[in-house]
Amino acid sequence: MLQPGETSEELLRSAPPPYPSTLLLCMLLSIFVPIFAQLYKYGQMLYDAEAILSLFLVVIFTFLTFILLEGIFLKIFSVDFSLRQLYASAAYSIAPLLLALWLIYFFNYISTGRLSILQLILNGRLDVPDRFIHVVPIASMIALVNALVVFLYCVRFLGQMHTVTALFLTLLSLGPFLVSVSVGIFLGELAHPGTAEIFFRVLTEPSALVAVAPT
Repeated sequence: MLQPGETSEELLRSAPPPYPSTLLLCMLLSIFVPIFAQLYKYGQMLYDAEAILSLFLVVIFTFLTFILLEGIFLKIFSVDFSLRQLYASAAYSIAPLLLALWLIYFFNYISTGRLSILQLILNGRLDVPDRFIHVVPIASMIALVNALVVFLYCVRFLGQMHTVTALFLTLLSLGPFLVSVSVGIFLGELAHPGTAEIFFRVLTEPSALVAVAPT
């Protein structure tokens, strides 16, 4: 995390680049193990099965669609890379998101005694006010910036280009990323209507999803 450039380049020099599937698996486990742990502890009525499936579709298809679209995008700019290198670059960019997720879990649990963030994402509401939820958009933005930094160094290595050129391509890559997120959310919406609104609110105005106690 302290040397994203050197670490990314060292990993991408290997043939094949190591650990991409491990990072992807860690992300899936970090998301879904706490969900199923809470289901086991509190009962099956805690989360809707359709909401869990929707979250899985959002994560998987966002990642797969991004690899496809980013591959086409980089080919347009004549960047020479292998599919394994692109897959590894996308997976390495997960590392900051993974760390941010663990920190969110940790501070969420410390402040509330539970993982209310999961209830917010899966159910679209919180039963009681939770001040911690207000930091989620900020934490998400910081994690995204760190992920972009890692991807920047990966793109720079793949294209053997200057940092300014790599930065330009990385910023343009936000286009394929946003399209990929849209595809993932669209598929999630098919499995569980309301998914798109929940994600939008969680990332912009999570306090709006806190249930208001009757007067």
